[in-house]
Amino acid sequence: MAREWLVRIREAKGMSQAEVGKQSGIVQQSYQQIEKGESRPKIETAKRIATALGFSWTRFYEEDEAEGTGAPDGKSDDVDAFARDINVPGKIDRRAGQEEQACIGR
Repeated sequence: MAREWLVRIREAKGMSQAEVGKQSGIVQQSYQQIEKGESRPKIETAKRIATALGFSWTRFYEEDEAEGTGAPDGKSDDVDAFARDINVPGKIDRRAGQEEQACIGR
């Protein structure tokens, strides 16, 4: 399963796979496999990728949890996941069933 959320974040930051790989201490091919969902990064690698792109490293490990628990159709809610990943305020946490407002600048 491809990690489309990871591609969107990388592209939003204007970075190439090679740039993310270099900042994360891995080669472009390894990063590409992670992005395609062909491999899952080790925790330290996930932390370095997340730091390079500015999101929580735990996102890599939420995928299994999110399958079948997101939107009513059984797919994860990509809009909310993307908003969470790039720290956009006002996303809805459907798993908790309540709106969660991000506190920015408070």
